Parts: sequence; C-alpha cells; structure tokens
Amino acid sequence: MTPYFIAEIGSNHNGDLKRAMALVEAASDCSFWGVKFQLFRVKTLFAPQALKKHSELLERRRYEAPPSWLPILTKQAHTLGMKFGVTPCSLRAVSIAKPHVDFFKIGSYEAEWRQLVRACEKTGKKLFMSLGLCDNDVYKLDHWIPTSPDLTLMHCASFYPATPAYCNLGNIQKLRSLGHPVGWSDHTCNSEVVKRAVLHWGAEVVEMHLDLVDCEGSETTHSWLPGAAKSVIEICSMDYGDHINRKEMRWRRDPSDGLRPLKRYR
Repeated sequence: MTPYFIAEIGSNHNGDLKRAMALVEAASDCSFWGVKFQLFRVKTLFAPQALKKHSELLERRRYEAPPSWLPILTKQAHTLGMKFGVTPCSLRAVSIAKPHVDFFKIGSYEAEWRQLVRACEKTGKKLFMSLGLCDNDVYKLDHWIPTSPDLTLMHCASFYPATPAYCNLGNIQKLRSLGHPVGWSDHTCNSEVVKRAVLHWGAEVVEMHLDLVDCEGSETTHSWLPGAAKSVIEICSMDYGDHINRKEMRWRRDPSDGLRPLKRYR
C-alpha cells in the first residue's frame, strides 16, 4: 500500500501569502497527497498567565495564518491535485475551516482536549490525530479516542528536532492495536527514520514539515527541503512487495525436470 504523505507547512509561511502559495506548489512538485496549515491565534492559544510570564510567546503572532487565506490555498491545492487540511487550535477554528478543508489534523498538544476532538469528528471530515504527547495509558485506555471510521492515529516524537534514538517507532504498532490506520508525524528530517516507519512498521500516513530553500527564520531544524522530501517519498512509494515476488517466482525450479526457471518462461 502506498502511504499518504502530508506536507505540514506549520509556521514556514512566515505570515506571507505568496510564500504560503510557493510552499503549496513545492508540496505538489514533491508528490505529497495533501498539504496542511495551522489555524491559531496566540491570544487564544495560551493562557493569559503564560503570556504575561513569557512575553516572547507574543512574537508567534507573525506566524498566524489569516482565515482569509483558506479559500485561496484550498483552491490552489485542489488545482494541483492535492487535499487541503488544517490543524485547528480552537473550537472557532474548526467552524471557520470546515467549509474549506478536506481533513483536520489534531496535534498531540491538543489531543486530550476532548471538546476539540469531538468538534472535528462531528464535521465528518477525514481526521488525523497525533498522540505523541499523550500519557502512555492512551494505548490501553482508548475510550476517548474518536469512533470515526475515517480516523488515522499518528505517532510522533514531540520535540524539535527529534533524534532517531528517541523516536520509538514501535509505538506505531501499539497504535494499530486501537483498530485504526496508523501513521508517523516526522520531526527528524532523517530519511532512514521515515523509510523505517513506512517499510518496517507499516505507517500508512507520513506527515513531514516542509520548507523552501530560502529558509531563514523558519522551522529549519525539523523541516524537509523539497529535494530531500521528494526523494524519500519516491523511495517509500515504490512497490517492494508483490511486484518483486512475482518477478522472482518465474525463477523457481520446474517440477518436471528440477531446473530453473519454470518451463513456461524459458
């Protein structure tokens, strides 16, 4: 099965619509299945006490994607043959995004905010959900996981950048036990990690932060540049299974004379 690859733009648009559109274009060139933005407002994302104590958080306002971008970016993504989605960081963001998106992604920071999860589920849109910051008991106590049949659970290592040694890719298999498709949200920018998540652990979806070459001021430590992203997508999308087996099967010994290959291929 070819996995879905989602380009997470994150804050890499730098508050510039032209840059945002260039990133959507780059995602298409890399053969991503979908592209995703974050929809948040700093003043409703953090508690007033946190903003008062950590004034530097207010600097993140320059990375807010205005709702007015949504119809523009959605149209562009669809024209390029990709799905469009957002990570909503408020209940209002769910309502704003619903008419424009093909899917929602719940980040692991919001995964235990059940009201937000339910709001996304009620839209009927395809839903991806990261559980990297959830307590380990989530793998045993699944009563609050959405029941939507169109849900994919994502494992991630929620630090930036994540080092391969702490990715714990085996958790992909643990998530599979909850009865939903599973995936890997990458913060490593390491092709070997992504290939192992897909080819060994069977991740059906991979999310990768994407940036452009002129990446000054962006999330460069955990973002893929287009060339590297395209390469790993091509590798993970190759048919390593039945096609190769079918090709080699002709070289079996023929039962009639014990010689290779089978007579019908000689």
